[in-house]
Amino acid sequence: MRVELEVDLQSSDTGRASKDDAGIKQPSISREDRWLRRIALARVIEARIASGEFIDLADVARRCKVSRPATSSAVSARHR
Repeated sequence: MRVELEVDLQSSDTGRASKDDAGIKQPSISREDRWLRRIALARVIEARIASGEFIDLADVARRCKVSRPATSSAVSARHR
C-alpha cells in the first residue's frame, strides 16, 4: 500500500469535527485516517531533520509552536 500525504507543519487545524457555514456538524476523521496522518507527519519530520531543515525535535517543536512532548509523541507514532 502506498500513502501520499502533504503535511502543513504551520497549520493549527486539529482535524476534529467542526461546523460548516450552515451550522451542520461535519463528520470527524476516521481512526485509520488519523493514524495514517500521524505516520505521514512522523515521516515528514524525520525527513526534514535528515535534510538539515530542522536541527532536532526540539527545533521542530520551537518552530512549529508545539510542545516538545507533542513532537516526540508524533514521531514515535511511526515506530509503534
